[in-house]
Amino acid sequence: RTRSIMSTVASASASASASASASASASAESEAMKRYTFFAFVNNRKTLEGYRWAEISSLAELYLGRDEARKAFRKQDYDDSSAFFSVTLPARLEGQLVAMTKRLITVHGVYECWAAAETLGEMEKRLRTHLQTHPNAYVGEPGKSFRVDVTTVNRKYSPKEQQAVRKRVELVPFVGDVRLDDPEATEYVVFIEYERAINGVTRDTSKARLWTFTRLLARSEKYALFKELTLKKRAFIGPTSTAADVALAMANIGQVSPGKVVYDPFVGTGS
Repeated sequence: RTRSIMSTVASASASASASASASASASAESEAMKRYTFFAFVNNRKTLEGYRWAEISSLAELYLGRDEARKAFRKQDYDDSSAFFSVTLPARLEGQLVAMTKRLITVHGVYECWAAAETLGEMEKRLRTHLQTHPNAYVGEPGKSFRVDVTTVNRKYSPKEQQAVRKRVELVPFVGDVRLDDPEATEYVVFIEYERAINGVTRDTSKARLWTFTRLLARSEKYALFKELTLKKRAFIGPTSTAADVALAMANIGQVSPGKVVYDPFVGTGS
């Protein structure tokens, strides 16, 4: 009888364990994923462009953990001739991604990507699909203002061209009032990237290479750091003084954080 009871308990325990495992597996499979886009300044000083991938991937490991970072941030998906880099991550990591972005030096900001395509018409279709499959997408709040920016890369748009693009994304059921200067709720951006001229080779400006509709999540806080750490405020400046942006990018690549000891063999004059 004792053996029978023990067998029943063991069987029930195994069944519960299997059920919990299956539930956890199903939960993992159904975990909400989001597409995020980083926007960088491709016209930065060449020095910083060379640092960008190393800085992004290093801080991703620091803030998201090595496993998540290596799964989402893959070098083969990165194009150093583009102003954009997109990753897919679990939505639960959005807070860490925002904190990471505020620290980045070679990136302007991170955006939630709603639709991306090679043409405006296709982006419009994908945006419509996104809204249908994400009924809870954040479209603003009553009584709070928002704005829709049109940002072009490697080509300028006239105000008339920008307004034509805004008209095409009016399918989004925006809530609130439009306010171009410092909106209270959120900022949406339509990014339009044209081919970049490399080594003097003429680029094709007849059509864009990428159209992306996004919602701003966070901007880099680098400008406040630059203002605080500018060379102009240093008591001594030598011929080998490192500019603040380069020094900060190097610190990020080294994953410097509170509690860590940093060894700098090239401190030189201490400037």
